[in-house]
Amino acid sequence: MQPSTPVTQQLPQIAAPTQDEKTMGMIAHFGAIVTGFVAPLVIYLMKKDESKYVAFQSLQALYFSLASAAAIFVLSFVLIGLFIWPIAVVFHVIAGIKVSSAQHWEYPVVGKMARQKIYGA
Repeated sequence: MQPSTPVTQQLPQIAAPTQDEKTMGMIAHFGAIVTGFVAPLVIYLMKKDESKYVAFQSLQALYFSLASAAAIFVLSFVLIGLFIWPIAVVFHVIAGIKVSSAQHWEYPVVGKMARQKIYGA
């Protein structure tokens, strides 16, 4: 018998899962690796009324997949920013050097927009 922890004390007493329930839970978790949130969602929708064990396992996998996808989405912007920032610094340095020696300099794309706005050409 395992010692009680605050989490296990909150869980209701349930019957041991059947082999089919274990298999469906395993498919939900491993399926998330291949399909993202799709496999856990499908299993949850199919089995939520039949087995609380499968519903719990698939819902866990679904929530974790969605949270992971959100984290990856946010971090991808951060990482892209980390790669773009040094490039921006290089362009600013080039512009500063060119301007300090009275040479004409325009940034790619935005230089033309600024020229049109200020000089009309």
